[in-house]
Amino acid sequence: MNKVFVYGSLRQGLENHDLYLKDCSPYQSGYVKGKLYMIKSEDYPALLKDDNAFVYGEIYEIDDNQLKELDDLEDYFSINHINNEYDRILCDIYDVHQQIIDQAYVYFYNVRNDKNRSLLGLAIDSYDFVEYKKRG
Repeated sequence: MNKVFVYGSLRQGLENHDLYLKDCSPYQSGYVKGKLYMIKSEDYPALLKDDNAFVYGEIYEIDDNQLKELDDLEDYFSINHINNEYDRILCDIYDVHQQIIDQAYVYFYNVRNDKNRSLLGLAIDSYDFVEYKKRG
């Protein structure tokens, strides 16, 4: 089994959750170091590394086939591949007190790619994408 931390459209209540994770229950919730940004002309966020901020999300345990499906969704080809839309990186997951509680794969937006970098929009003024979406 693989653990994956989701923070955007794969979270409960959002569009991709029912397509990819509907048969899974969240293993637990937590935070990852990073900051959310919108992607121009899209309705899903980009996560960039940021040691001074945290993003809230859910951890799921998924099998290898489900991980491959998420890799396809996130346009992840392989480690450090320049054409990745998102890089899949094993990261520490934190609790509300900023203590490490687990490790899971996290999809970070690949800004090494010039096209991706040009599509990066404004920073999201929330650590929680679901709450941000509810505000409209």
